[in-house]
Amino acid sequence: MSDERWAAVLNPSGSEVRRILDVLAASGGLDKTVWFRELGRPAIPYVLPGKAPFKEQRCGQCAFYAPAKRRCVVWWLANKRGRFVQERSKWPGSITEFELHKMKHAYHIGPHSSACLRFLDKKRDHLKPAIPRLCEICRKTVRPTGKSARCRNCGTLYENWHGKVKVQTAYQHRFNMIYHEVTGGDSKADLDVWKSKVKEDLQDKRVVFGIDDDLEDALAEEHLEPEPKLHWKRPAYDETLQQRVNTLARNTDIARQLSIAMAQSALNATRRIAKFAKVYQGDASSLTAKQERYLALMSGANPAKLLPYEALVMKQYWICYGLALREAVEWVGPRKRSRFVPESVESPAGRARGYSPVDAAINYLHQRRRGRAEQINMEVGFHGTCDGFLHKRASGSKKTGLIFDMIDPFKFADREELLLVVLNRGLTWRDFKIEADRRGSNFYYPANAATAKLDQAGKDADGLLVSYRGRNIHLAEAYREFASRLLEVSMTSKSVPSPGDMFVFQMD
Repeated sequence: MSDERWAAVLNPSGSEVRRILDVLAASGGLDKTVWFRELGRPAIPYVLPGKAPFKEQRCGQCAFYAPAKRRCVVWWLANKRGRFVQERSKWPGSITEFELHKMKHAYHIGPHSSACLRFLDKKRDHLKPAIPRLCEICRKTVRPTGKSARCRNCGTLYENWHGKVKVQTAYQHRFNMIYHEVTGGDSKADLDVWKSKVKEDLQDKRVVFGIDDDLEDALAEEHLEPEPKLHWKRPAYDETLQQRVNTLARNTDIARQLSIAMAQSALNATRRIAKFAKVYQGDASSLTAKQERYLALMSGANPAKLLPYEALVMKQYWICYGLALREAVEWVGPRKRSRFVPESVESPAGRARGYSPVDAAINYLHQRRRGRAEQINMEVGFHGTCDGFLHKRASGSKKTGLIFDMIDPFKFADREELLLVVLNRGLTWRDFKIEADRRGSNFYYPANAATAKLDQAGKDADGLLVSYRGRNIHLAEAYREFASRLLEVSMTSKSVPSPGDMFVFQMD
């Protein structure tokens, strides 16, 4: 048996063969290990002593693992360089058959998969009191530029964050070295080549789907100017409001009412999306049926299970949203990861970042909705912010949960308007800027042309006629009435919130 073979037998099917291998393993002739595959159940390989081609560590702990894309950036890029090369002899570096297997499946590696021998344990992001003189990762000199500093060697970012310095670790120098050892090429040059090919493929798709530049320009509404930004001081934490919210949460069932209203809004929005986006009826019916089942369970569920049920309802909504985007050759990624892109850019619009253009657009609209809601809250009488009825944390909270409890059902209107713009080819990936994070994953943020279109979509959402407390009124006015009613309920113990006071996204 060759030392380079990474497994003697993988999942042996014959009981006699397995018995013999177990005997050899008991005598020390073979090592019986557990290999956690990329996806799926673990396997039991038998390998020569000390020749296991993988480590006990997991890929999720490796510095080269991109959690947003669920892939290894080293083997993913190497696979792009030699996509059809599956023989070790054709690679300039020393590469084993197990690493060839990793390369083949690099695009869908789970965080719990067994790591290869190229594993590099990453240092987690953390806080420091000041920017250090030497980089923590590569020990090279760091030269601060303004409020932040980035190591030119490894790419580690040191950024001011609430009076301290947040260290966002990167290992670009080790990535370049390992990539050159494996492929003999330059990682930056190969990545640029792949990006150019992707752009060519997108151009070909535009021709196939009949999307010409004249039509896109006609729908883009380039004459729109960016919406003037509102300038006001962001509300601070209000201890008095927090006490009132806590009292109301203890004495009433308002948390359940808000959660049910949110789930009902998601159900209504899913039905609307499936209708105007012409989602296949079989898929849409299955998704709404699951939402109705979860919604029915929420009425008598334990309060601790309200958020899990709400998350399950929203999961069906996002699946339907993704199906609708297929018509525009666009996609929406996992929302939890795309809400928190761990990078920063100098552009003010770069605050709205996402791992796809649609995610970045959604984040921009959500930020706009929050800003408008905070302004309305100040106008109706909220003197600050606090933890909410549903959005609250035991520790490390930013004390802003109440605003998210209030605006969540209103966000469906923003996302619906965005979907209409995307389906009409009024917004494409060309309207966004692309940058790469420290792990090689591309993220997007809106350019000036995109912000103008997104601001207009937000205005259109504000003007939608929705049903609230028996009347059809504009969405912005509905939020003002909802905020006033919630403030009235929280101010006095005599007033008890009713399900009719909650806002449910519903249009005739």
